[in-house]
Amino acid sequence: MSGGRCNALYPTHLPPRMVAGGPLTSDVLKCALKPVSATNYKVALTSEEAARLKVVFPDGVCDWSKKGVGQVPPQGTWQVF
Repeated sequence: MSGGRCNALYPTHLPPRMVAGGPLTSDVLKCALKPVSATNYKVALTSEEAARLKVVFPDGVCDWSKKGVGQVPPQGTWQVF
C-alpha cells in the first residue's frame, strides 16, 4: 500500500473472504466445499487444532479453486468494456 497520512490514519484491509483465499473479483456468493485437511494450511496444525477445524466446519471449507455453487457468467449490459 502507498504511504501518506490518510493511509496511516485509516488503513485498509482485505475482506475476510480474500484473506481466506477467495478471488479478487469477490463474485462468489456461495463457495463449493472441500473436506477439512490439515495439509491445506501454510502452518503446521496440531492434532487438536485439526480436530477443532473439523468440528467448526463439519461440512467442509471453501474450495476457492472451483466456481461458486450455481455461479453463471454475468449477463446484461456493460459486462464488457
